[in-house]
Amino acid sequence: MRKRFVTLLLAVVAARAPAGLRHIRAEAQGGNVAMQLQLGELYQYGIGLHDHDVPALAWYLVAAHAGNHEARARARVLAKTMPPQARAAARAKSVALLRRIKTKGQTAGVAPWPPDKPAK
Repeated sequence: MRKRFVTLLLAVVAARAPAGLRHIRAEAQGGNVAMQLQLGELYQYGIGLHDHDVPALAWYLVAAHAGNHEARARARVLAKTMPPQARAAARAKSVALLRRIKTKGQTAGVAPWPPDKPAK
């Protein structure tokens, strides 16, 4: 838990600097699963970004698709707090993100939904 807090704290510092946020976003879009999870956290908690649950859930779903169990758990918890329309928007955004990442040759498929079901 302590290591996760330190990692998130370092992400906060990095996100405050525009170059740090660009780096996190570029890595996430390039298929880096750890950065996808981190970008979801930054969106969810509004660190350096507008506080939006839809993009947060979308990035969690993308990371969960790659097998990140923490992202799957976070997606499950966040999805419970969102209305159905917002969950649907996040799912559509995650599919679009996965397609973009797939064109870079990193991953393929569709994000799992609901997030607590195993990916096929």
